[in-house]
Amino acid sequence: MKHSQYLQGLAIGDVAFIPHLPLLYPFRYTLTVKDYYLVHLAILSGLTYNIETIATIISEATMYESSVVQYFTEKALKQGIEQGIEQGICESIQEVLELRFQPEAVRRLAARLEAIDDVQRLKQLFRAALQVPSLEAFRHLLDEAE
Repeated sequence: MKHSQYLQGLAIGDVAFIPHLPLLYPFRYTLTVKDYYLVHLAILSGLTYNIETIATIISEATMYESSVVQYFTEKALKQGIEQGIEQGICESIQEVLELRFQPEAVRRLAARLEAIDDVQRLKQLFRAALQVPSLEAFRHLLDEAE
C-alpha cells in the first residue's frame, strides 16, 4: 500500500490521523524519546477508528510483534488468570458451604464472596469453610475481612 493510499484509507469514514500529522512533525525543539512517545500516545489514544480499516493497514503479525501489544496482552492474560482463580476458589467455598449448611442461606453470601479479589483471603476462607462449626461462624469470619 502506498503512503497516499494509507493516508486516504484512514481519512475515509474514520476519525482521521491526517489533521494530527502537522502536530507531530516538525518540532521547533528537540524531543526526548519519552516526549515522542507521549505526544503520539496522547494523539492516538483519543482516536476512534474502524477496526477493519486498521486491520487492512497493519497486519496481525505486526501487531503481535509490537511491544505495546505484547505488554497489554500479557497484562490482560495475567489478570484473566487471576480472576479465574478467584472465581474458582469462590465457587469452591460456596459448594463446600452448601454441602455443609443450608444452600439458600449460602447463596445469600455469594455476592459478598464474589466481591473479594484477594486470592490469599479466598484461600483462607476456603479452609475456614471446611472447618467452621456453623454458617454463622463463617459469616463472622467474612465480616472480619471487610
